[in-house]
Amino acid sequence: MVWKRRNKRLKVYSGVINLAKMVCGLIRRRKKLLSILFFACFLPSTVYRLPSTCLYAADTGAYSVKAKVIQGVWELWDDCDSHKWINEDWGAGISTMNWVLFDNKNCLEVSVSTSGTENWALIRSSTNFHPEDWRTPISSFNANVYVTGQNNAQIKLEVYSSTGGGSVGAVTSANIPKDTWTSINWALTDISSHVAKIDLVLQNLTTPRTYLTTFYIDTLILGTTIWDNMDDSSYNWAYGGDAVTWANYEAITHNQYTSTSPAGSIYLNWDASTSPGDTYAKVYPVNDLNQDWSRYIKIKAQFYCSDITTPIKIGFWDGTNYLATSTMTVSSANTWEAFEWDLPSGTFIWSNILKIEPQVITDIGPSTGEIYIDDIQLYK
Repeated sequence: MVWKRRNKRLKVYSGVINLAKMVCGLIRRRKKLLSILFFACFLPSTVYRLPSTCLYAADTGAYSVKAKVIQGVWELWDDCDSHKWINEDWGAGISTMNWVLFDNKNCLEVSVSTSGTENWALIRSSTNFHPEDWRTPISSFNANVYVTGQNNAQIKLEVYSSTGGGSVGAVTSANIPKDTWTSINWALTDISSHVAKIDLVLQNLTTPRTYLTTFYIDTLILGTTIWDNMDDSSYNWAYGGDAVTWANYEAITHNQYTSTSPAGSIYLNWDASTSPGDTYAKVYPVNDLNQDWSRYIKIKAQFYCSDITTPIKIGFWDGTNYLATSTMTVSSANTWEAFEWDLPSGTFIWSNILKIEPQVITDIGPSTGEIYIDDIQLYK
């Protein structure tokens, strides 16, 4: 009987001890949680985004955490790497041309019309780009190409200079086997110091065109560097402002580029004396964006400028309202420099932005110069 009473007491004591351990464990975990929350109060004032599983108050930005915290990230908006390409319909040459995802590659799809009468069709870079030096040691131009439909088609590269006249170089590829990716190499010999336009002539086509033939063109390489990544169309940038001296030409150029976006950049040249009252030179996308930027809070880009103290800013237009960032100043000439701005506050329909306008202020800085713009990114 005594043993039973002692055993019963031991069970009771054991239960009390286990209960005490549970309570202590909860207290320790609660202290740890409180410590984490206390530490979080002193984190830097960085914007954080949470997964959709989190509850939040959108108006105040206050979050009730139910999952891990994810720091906001920069998103590449335009790498400024792709030229605008034109499909010519001479002789019913091209039926469609689109940027597509094909065989796990973002590339340019060019479909040849079956009603064409010629054994060739043509695509070309648009208006002249800023002249590029393709002389020695540049010795090749390359492309990665996939052809469906017709076997043994060819592509001829025709190169034109900014000084006018006919082509300054024309090289035809070997026959291209169908249904496989083929690396095409056009050998170049001291072409020109003023290359400003190229044509890609799709030729050796069977006539009548009984085959539905499509060319997929990816990654153009000049010498050893990517000249056009062909993965999308940059925003078809155009020039504006009275101080622009390179108007009516394509803005994308291969003359300068960042290491993270090696194919090209936007080129802008200005001269404040071109007409009285010049105050700015800018670039802007020709087509309205019609994009929702309501979740973004910052913008940044890389700039390469010929002159220090050059004032730059970015303007925004929603069709009715215009806002601009603060003005910043270039601190290093002929060097890539990153500039970052908060998106400006004020009356603006950020859910339907139409234009973005990187610009140089020409009435308070150097009166002449040139600037390259690359890697435009947005932060949310």
